[in-house]
Amino acid sequence: LKCAWMPSAFSFNILIDGFATAQQRRNAEALMRQMGSNRVSADTYTFNALIKACANTGEPRRAMLYHALMRRAGVKPDAATLSTLAACMDRRRDGARVLLLARRAVEEAAREEVRRRPSASGGGSSGRRGRRPRTVARRRAAYGGASGSKAPQPRPLLDAGACATMLHACLRADDEWESRAIEGARWLWAHMEAEQIEATGGARISMVHLLGRDADLDGARKVFESSPAPRPAQLWREMLVACNTCGDKEFAAHMMAETLRMS
Repeated sequence: LKCAWMPSAFSFNILIDGFATAQQRRNAEALMRQMGSNRVSADTYTFNALIKACANTGEPRRAMLYHALMRRAGVKPDAATLSTLAACMDRRRDGARVLLLARRAVEEAAREEVRRRPSASGGGSSGRRGRRPRTVARRRAAYGGASGSKAPQPRPLLDAGACATMLHACLRADDEWESRAIEGARWLWAHMEAEQIEATGGARISMVHLLGRDADLDGARKVFESSPAPRPAQLWREMLVACNTCGDKEFAAHMMAETLRMS
């Protein structure tokens, strides 16, 4: 488009995300190529929108390709990246692969933080020049800010929603990925506890199911008992299944009695 103003990453990201939502991957990719011709660098929000476009059109391999391009370009992923990838790869029953990517990303971020710590300076940020409408501020936060403005603060690499999506993807892992899925789920749960990420009800249900499948009744009980009351019916059901898998009839009877008392 020939116009008097130079397009920014913010405007490109809005358009690419719109095409992704409308399942028009080719148009989204065309806009990304146009970003390069306009010397506008793709950022995290750009790649997230393209991964979303691939997820909406059912192309998990292409989504993984964009994640690889994202890493090659030095663009850091965030929670939305990993959550969308996990949901996309879940269709191929190998969503646990995203957990390995998340673990590698967390470890790389930790190493980078250690390297940066000695030379960190306390430079301040400039204040706002004026007040913007709330809707514009929300959009700029969602799509990466405007051209010429300071880069937005990076979103967390893992949040409650992304963790729940990845744990749910581990449930559907095929036989080839099952052991790695359970190992990755254990790592993710430990990371959530260390970083004080509040687990959703769905995350707890998935974790109890995975630990029960791995015959780890003590771990499943720990997750179950840490769940706030009232506990959802599906969580009780998964705990009963874990007791049956591990052969603990005594605790299963106790669980059944509690279930009947609550009903």
